[in-house]
Amino acid sequence: MLFRSVPTGLPVRTASSYLEALRRFHQRFDSEVRAAVDPYEEEWRPTFAVIETGARVDPTAELLDSVALHDGVVGPGATVARSIICPGGVVAPRQSVLGQIVA
Repeated sequence: MLFRSVPTGLPVRTASSYLEALRRFHQRFDSEVRAAVDPYEEEWRPTFAVIETGARVDPTAELLDSVALHDGVVGPGATVARSIICPGGVVAPRQSVLGQIVA
């Protein structure tokens, strides 16, 4: 039997836990983020954006700790933070979305 001092997996039951799991996964590849974690530190820097094949995200849009799934659309100048753009979901041009599931 193998015992680890840190968790080797994360439960994914909600949209926020899904995004948290992705954030932690992407932290593994960022040497600045991998430094010792201060429990009082605020996490202000975005660490990932996932754009699935078939999603249409305008190059001027910003995805911050967010996911755009196949057939999701993010318009020009839009800002999407800590959100999931589902298939068929549309974020209008220059619209801001924070902590939402856009279906």
